Amino acid sequence: MLVSCTGGTYNVHVGAGLLGEAGPLFPSLPYARTAVLLAAAADKDAAATLGTALGNAGLEPRLIEVPDSQRAKDLATVAQVSSELADLAVHRDDLIVGVGGEVICDLAGFVASTYNRGMPLALVPTTLAAQADAAVGGKASLNLPQGRNLLGTVHQPVVVISDVGLAAGGRREYAAGLAEVVKHALISGGDLVGLLRERAAGLRAGDPGVLAEVVARSVRVKAGIVSGDEREAGDRLHLNYGHTFGHAIEQVSGPDVADDGEAVAIGMMAAAYLARRQGRIGDDLVALHRELLTGLGLPVSGRYSLGDLREAWLRDKKYRGSARFVVLNGLGQPVSGVPADETSLDRVLADLARP
Repeated sequence: MLVSCTGGTYNVHVGAGLLGEAGPLFPSLPYARTAVLLAAAADKDAAATLGTALGNAGLEPRLIEVPDSQRAKDLATVAQVSSELADLAVHRDDLIVGVGGEVICDLAGFVASTYNRGMPLALVPTTLAAQADAAVGGKASLNLPQGRNLLGTVHQPVVVISDVGLAAGGRREYAAGLAEVVKHALISGGDLVGLLRERAAGLRAGDPGVLAEVVARSVRVKAGIVSGDEREAGDRLHLNYGHTFGHAIEQVSGPDVADDGEAVAIGMMAAAYLARRQGRIGDDLVALHRELLTGLGLPVSGRYSLGDLREAWLRDKKYRGSARFVVLNGLGQPVSGVPADETSLDRVLADLARP
C-alpha cells in the first residue's frame, strides 16, 4: 500500500516470506553503493538474509549491530553508529536500513535523518509493534533520562518491508503490537474492530495468515492519517490515543516496560474511563475497550499514583498548561487536546484500580 507524505511517497509491503526476495521491492537508488544495516543481535539472521538479497540487487551490505533496548535509544547510541558510518566512508546517497523492532526503526530513522544531513532510509520491521505502527509515518525519536521520545525528527523511508513471518516467530514486542492494533481499531471505527473480534485467537497465536491481514489493515489506518498530517498538526495527534497515560506509566515504571504493551493498553482503558467521566461515551464503548484488550490477553487495570503520573506529564510533548489527552466522542471519533481536572483524573485512576 502507498503512503504519500510531503516528505516522501513510498510503498509498505506486507506479507509472509518477503525477506529473502526483498531486493526487487527496494526502489531504484542509482547512486547508492552501500546498504548499511542496523540490527540487534536478535535479528542478525534476518539481517544476513536481507544482506544477501541486497547484494544480489547490486548493493554492498554492511552490518552495524545496535542494542535493542529503550535504554539504548539515546544520543550515545546515535553517536556510536555515526562514528561507524564515518569509518565506513558512507556517502549521502547510500542507504540506511533498519532491521528490527520499534527501537531499531527509531534509531535508524534518526541516524538517516541527520548523518550527511540526510540519507535514504529503508525499514524492515521484525516485530508486530514495528510492523503495525512504528515503521510507518517517518517518526524517529530518542529518549532522555527525563522522559521518552523527547528528541525526534520526521524522516520518511523510501520503502517499508514487513515480513509477518518474522513477527510470528517471536514474542518480542508482540503485546505492544497488539495494543497498537487495538488503538487503530478504536480511533478508526472501521472493519478492524470486527476483524479483531473474529480473529483474536489466531492473532494471539501469531498465525501468519491472520497477522498479514491484521497488519495490512492496521497499516492502512495509519497510512491514511499520516498521509494527511505528516507533522502532527491535526489528525495525526489521534495516534497518541492511550499514549499520554501510557507513556507516563512507562516513565514511572521504567523505560523497558515500553516493549511489553501493558502501559498503552492500560492507557487506552484510562482514556475510555476519562471519556465516560466527561460524558462523551457510554458504558458500551468502555466495554468494547475491555473486550478487545482482554480478548488479546492485554491488561485493563493497574494501580498508579496521580502525583507520579503528573510529574511525567510535565515533560509530555502535548503539555499545554496541563496534561492534554486524546479521547473518543464515539467509536472512530477521536478528539485531541482534551484537558482533565484533578477530580476526574483521581476517579479515572480509581476506575483503573478495579480488576
